[in-house]
Amino acid sequence: MKKDAVNLELLKKIRQEKRVRQTDISKALGKSKAYYTLMETGHIKVSLEAMKTIIRTLDLTQEQSKEIFGI
Repeated sequence: MKKDAVNLELLKKIRQEKRVRQTDISKALGKSKAYYTLMETGHIKVSLEAMKTIIRTLDLTQEQSKEIFGI
């Protein structure tokens, strides 16, 4: 995986395992569900602020954050 690449498959997998809906994350981001869907499918780049919100919303561990976002 490229250094700046986001592991979108893992993001989706963890979101689904935690039973968090795309709508829940989109509300936390202040965006539409369609916008988040485009982000999760790689059509829109995930900003640093969005990463922070997703990490908080999904209550990701440091290890999960690193695996998904490389941070």
